[in-house]
Amino acid sequence: MSDVQKPARVPASDLEMPSDSELLHTLLDNMPDTIYFKDLKSRFLRVNNSWLKKVGIKSHDEVVGKTDFDFFTHEHACQAFNDEQNIINTGKPIVGIEEKETWPDRPDTWVSTTKMPFHNKKGETIGTFGLSRDITEIKKYRDALQVAKDELEDRVKERTAELSAAKSKLEQNLEQLKFLWQKYYHL
Repeated sequence: MSDVQKPARVPASDLEMPSDSELLHTLLDNMPDTIYFKDLKSRFLRVNNSWLKKVGIKSHDEVVGKTDFDFFTHEHACQAFNDEQNIINTGKPIVGIEEKETWPDRPDTWVSTTKMPFHNKKGETIGTFGLSRDITEIKKYRDALQVAKDELEDRVKERTAELSAAKSKLEQNLEQLKFLWQKYYHL
């Protein structure tokens, strides 16, 4: 047992509440996952500091108005664009997909991505926003584990085949011994 006591509930009016803007900026400035907001044409409106760091850019001004085509390979940018346009057209989010990010100047990375429609106060879709968590290391380990599993299954199949062949050979030898034994004692 500990001596920790539950804090007394206080009415919201008695709390010093930060503004929505302060909450959003705290999230954008400190979240280790990348966060991004885009317009209807998939142009960046705002990204968080983690996104800037990942891409290697110092200022938000260098991102605004650009698209994934400015940072990723054509292959990845096309997939992201198509996903976002589908979200805009259908209103259906993409939640927790594994996405391969292909870069023009460095190794590929993997992220778990959620993309949502971005609505204004009237409820109209004005773009998309998303959050991506880097899972590159997890993906590498999972792929290595799959390779090891496949190799082990192959070895088990080979060993099973060898044991089956050995069993057949032993059964043949046993039959031959039985035959010889019967022949020897029946002489």
